[in-house]
Amino acid sequence: MDVIHSIAPGSQIPQNYHTPTMKLLGLYFGLCLTLSAIQGQAYFTTNSTNVLGSENLYAGMGNPLKGLLTSPTWTGQNTSDAVPSSLEFHYIRMDEIMKEPTLFDWTVLDETINRAKSRQNHVIWRIYIHYPGRELAMPKFLVNQGLVTGGQPKYDDERVRNAVRDFIMQYARRYDGNKYVAFIQMGLLGKWGEWHTYPDQCILSQTTMDLAFGWYTQYFKKTKLQVRYPIAQAKGSGVGYHDDSFGFSTLDGASNGGEVVNWFFWPRVKNAGQTDFWKTGVMGGETRPELQETIFESGYRAGTPNKQDFFTCVDVTHATYMLHHDAFKGNGYTGTELANARKAHVRMGYNFRVAKVSATKSSSSSVSVSVTVKQIGVAPFYYPLHLGLSCAGMDLKKVGGVETLLPNAEKAFIFTGVSSSSACLASVNITLETEYAYAGKPIKFAQGSNGIVQLSIPQPPPPNTEDNELGLTGRSYSTSYDTLTFSSNSEAEYPQYDGGKVSGTFNPRTRVFEGKWGELSSARNCGSTGPAGTNYWGRVRFTFSEDLRSFTGVWGYCNSTPTHSWSGTQE
Repeated sequence: MDVIHSIAPGSQIPQNYHTPTMKLLGLYFGLCLTLSAIQGQAYFTTNSTNVLGSENLYAGMGNPLKGLLTSPTWTGQNTSDAVPSSLEFHYIRMDEIMKEPTLFDWTVLDETINRAKSRQNHVIWRIYIHYPGRELAMPKFLVNQGLVTGGQPKYDDERVRNAVRDFIMQYARRYDGNKYVAFIQMGLLGKWGEWHTYPDQCILSQTTMDLAFGWYTQYFKKTKLQVRYPIAQAKGSGVGYHDDSFGFSTLDGASNGGEVVNWFFWPRVKNAGQTDFWKTGVMGGETRPELQETIFESGYRAGTPNKQDFFTCVDVTHATYMLHHDAFKGNGYTGTELANARKAHVRMGYNFRVAKVSATKSSSSSVSVSVTVKQIGVAPFYYPLHLGLSCAGMDLKKVGGVETLLPNAEKAFIFTGVSSSSACLASVNITLETEYAYAGKPIKFAQGSNGIVQLSIPQPPPPNTEDNELGLTGRSYSTSYDTLTFSSNSEAEYPQYDGGKVSGTFNPRTRVFEGKWGELSSARNCGSTGPAGTNYWGRVRFTFSEDLRSFTGVWGYCNSTPTHSWSGTQE
């Protein structure tokens, strides 16, 4: 196709052919031909829920990287799988890791990963220095330098800042991109690592927080980060948030009994102009502990002060996960509370369903399969996610980009070269594939009874022999030069280019047309008469698809071997 998209066979190539306009024209023709090949007429299409399964969020129960969770270190765990969590949370002391300015012991974090792997879970970490009521977790070499005031670190001291910077750098070097780490809450600064020292003032400055935020985003490039409150630096950074008073001080206004409270979480997000942060940054946190015992009761007074409806909070903030220990302690929830907890569990984060499947014959031994996936959750999947297709006798095929789907969006994913053998098409499996899922805990679709999409695709029909017997007569093709119209199996015209004509022989068995092109003028005089009655002509050869809807071909000057591309699709 490099040889002239807009110049007829044999024509002189203008010196200014490679202008931006002509390059775009060439790109247009190339794109049209590619799309025509992919988007050919499907012989099979289904969006039937009887085949694909009806929408069912509970089919994805226990999917990775989402939902309710607890910390395995908290007491009173139950063994019920009624709310099957795939995440676990860990508070970790900074001084357990940072022993000296350049000496780090990562054993405690490695052990949480190993234990989580045994449960096929992913970890969420928050490293802290100051946890009110507990011994200060500042590294001893900083304590020994007198960098503590009123029981809290001197966060703004340059030596503390340097230690925080070096910790974050080594933290990222060891764990950034670790597929067993779901998300990392920035922590380190302030009470509980929540980046505030309320009610104590002037201990932690905005400058120190900005520096820490910058170090985190400088060194962590893969693992998704979260911070407690919206700050200016976070806008557009891909960093998410964790609201640790979820349902208590998340939404104001009507959701809070009519009270407007500017310091609540979502008003802060709105005031920062960051209401779309969730498109690239993870939303999580913890349901306010004193609400957990009653928030899923049928008579819960949602919509009164400091009692916002859990599900409304999820929908507004686009929450992916929430710490909620009461769902897992003791005997957990029962009855209505358990039903609502399970509903909350599946409501959060991503949910995908296959909306349509179609198949197009692409060769005598393969088909192209188009799978339309719709995002019916409240948030994206935040790591690379592929759609997979497999069947008997064929290796798994994967197409990327599922993670780009935002709520209510849908996209068609095209699998080419799928075997058209009866063994393959009798049972086609469509799956969601990511390195962040365990083999024993894959991502399931939110449809059907079990989240598995498996269907049978009919064998492609044989070539339409009646059409092929009619051959090329009456067919017009959009080609890389001009519209080529066949008046018979042996004659065609492309009149826009100097009265261009093609004359030759079509073999319906091999679907090959061989002959000559001719024009009123051209770049080379052949010294003998061609199809247009002039000395300007050359050889041509077209090979047509089985349904004669497209062809690929070559042309040349005079009697030279054809080498220049000439392809087309039926109009």
